[in-house]
Amino acid sequence: MYPYYRPPVDQILHLFTFNGINPLKKSLAATLLVTLELTSITTTMLLIFTQFFYSDFSMKLFVDSVESLFTTSQLLVKLTTFVVKKREIKILLVQISSFWSLSQFDQKFRQECLGHLKYIKSTVKMFIVLCASVMVFFMFSPVFADRLAIICYVPEFMPRWVFVVYNSWVFGYIGMGVVAFDSFVCTMIFMLHLQYKLLNEKICLMRLEEVRNVDDERVCLQDLRSIIQFLKQLNSILGITSFIQFILYIISMCFEMYLVSKGCEYFFFLIDLNITVLVFRSVNLESLKSLFYITTLSFEMMLCFCIPSTYLTSEASKTLQVTYDTKWYECRSTSIQKNIVIMMLKGQQKAALWAGNMFVFNLETATEAFKKTLSFYTCLKTIGETT
Repeated sequence: MYPYYRPPVDQILHLFTFNGINPLKKSLAATLLVTLELTSITTTMLLIFTQFFYSDFSMKLFVDSVESLFTTSQLLVKLTTFVVKKREIKILLVQISSFWSLSQFDQKFRQECLGHLKYIKSTVKMFIVLCASVMVFFMFSPVFADRLAIICYVPEFMPRWVFVVYNSWVFGYIGMGVVAFDSFVCTMIFMLHLQYKLLNEKICLMRLEEVRNVDDERVCLQDLRSIIQFLKQLNSILGITSFIQFILYIISMCFEMYLVSKGCEYFFFLIDLNITVLVFRSVNLESLKSLFYITTLSFEMMLCFCIPSTYLTSEASKTLQVTYDTKWYECRSTSIQKNIVIMMLKGQQKAALWAGNMFVFNLETATEAFKKTLSFYTCLKTIGETT
């Protein structure tokens, strides 16, 4: 692996190691840690259901339980994906070593690509810091208020302080597991975007009218096939998990917005016909928790899924145009013309992160998700007021 690709990859490998899911390292301790995580998450989910039998039903109890259930379900799905697809993830990480070298391009373009790699690392770091701050707030919430990090039934035989420590530990590992998965998705998509950028630059540098010893168009065609295959493998790993992530995101946002509306006073301030500002008059600790959660979910969806996928689609869509602009039709070699036509056909394929082969993640998807969230929130609020 070239040294400039290593920092963003090492960053996600450190997260993998912390959660015991590093596919490049096998150890008994890592296996025991993953088993402990899965057992703890399953036990916590059972405790979430158990509280319905020991507490009087209320809308708040229902909303809190759904929030906790979806929080634990998110990691359970992602951790299971890491365990089941560990071999495929290892293959992807190994294939990064075959990514293109930057030395064949001019200094200005190299600096642009190195800046892109620094942007990947900075984006992931910013997401880690955001999630870490929210996790600390949730984990220490029992200190400031009589509230667990994960709302669930507290067994009577266990001292409450012991269960609080256990509950906060589970939430912390849930958060780190989600951060590891999302950072992996973000890094892989941005790395693919960079490979498309390098490919497009290489195509622009081709001189089909010159006599060469190296068949540039064949090299570019082979690299395009490798990029497409890499993206297919990535989507096969993340497809179903990303779809579940999207559904959980919409439902979780809906319930968190309901908790905010019930726990604070707010009003809308109309600036003009197109701009409306939401102003909070008073906010309690419960609503503040929900606001932190909403902010984190929104950044998670945008930073790790929609924005990287949009960048990837945008860069991949340029491949067809830059290939056509090589004036391949003026080339006298029939073999070269055939390779260029194949490249243009492959360049027409949509490159993006797919959610279960049903839809792609992009900014339009994020907008639709926000619309659906508001629709479901309105229904939930109506039901809450009726009951």
